[in-house]
Amino acid sequence: MRVLAGLLLLLVLLPLSALSRPDTAYACDCAIPDNAAEALQENAAVFTGKALAMKGTKWTGQYDDEFDAVLFEVERIWKGVEQSQIIVYNPISSCQYDFKTGSSYLVYANLNGGEWVVSNCSRTAEVTQASSDISELGSSVPPRQQVNLLTTFHASSWFNIGAVTALAIVLILVPLAFLVYRYRTGRE
Repeated sequence: MRVLAGLLLLLVLLPLSALSRPDTAYACDCAIPDNAAEALQENAAVFTGKALAMKGTKWTGQYDDEFDAVLFEVERIWKGVEQSQIIVYNPISSCQYDFKTGSSYLVYANLNGGEWVVSNCSRTAEVTQASSDISELGSSVPPRQQVNLLTTFHASSWFNIGAVTALAIVLILVPLAFLVYRYRTGRE
């Protein structure tokens, strides 16, 4: 009788378990460098910086894909960067690094089509979690060239919104004006 009750319970619960199936998740398949020295050698840029702003963008690098653009205020540099601000592209994928504006990071980045790209497959981490890497990396330098990319970083967003809005207005107003013209000339 217990076996029958167990089988009956299994027959009831098994179809219900299919209803609560989680979404498919894809793992990021990559090899993270074992230490900071190896990561320094494998990446074209290594710096600490504060994430000032982020936005989604379509960028055509090696992959024609969606990216988060992250504007950093560079604090210390070990390799590859000279300016006080830098834009780093972060692919929207399973290998995406989860940056938060206002937080400081140790960033390992590479060039792709002339732009800096970072991923979860590097040793990039919040500065609070990267003390051993920072210690291992040794001496760093401050940025040599002061720049302000914040205005242009946001301007491209406003330009895109403005262009789409203007296009929508034209696509609505031109046919509407044509219809009004046809209506008025048809009545006379």
